[in-house]
Amino acid sequence: MNEGIASKLLEELNALGFTVPGEVELAVIDDNRLAETLGIPMLTAEQTGYEMGRECAEILLARVASPDLPPQQRYMDAKLTLDRIDSRPEVAANENGSV
Repeated sequence: MNEGIASKLLEELNALGFTVPGEVELAVIDDNRLAETLGIPMLTAEQTGYEMGRECAEILLARVASPDLPPQQRYMDAKLTLDRIDSRPEVAANENGSV
């Protein structure tokens, strides 16, 4: 899900009494840094917007030059990060030597 939907989902989960993180973990596909803003650990797949636009323009220009080209699919790498892992209580407890 993107970070806008994740933010609304987080509100609903909190209203229902679920702990995030704890009972529920969130993963998002975006690059707006929601985890930093909210201060919770979150798996984030950052997309390369500039590269995506460049690839789309390349495909578009090729289709304009040769309208009979078949549709294309391109796959791009995403950077996966676990944001703010140090804020997880169990991780912080283990780093401090307590259980």
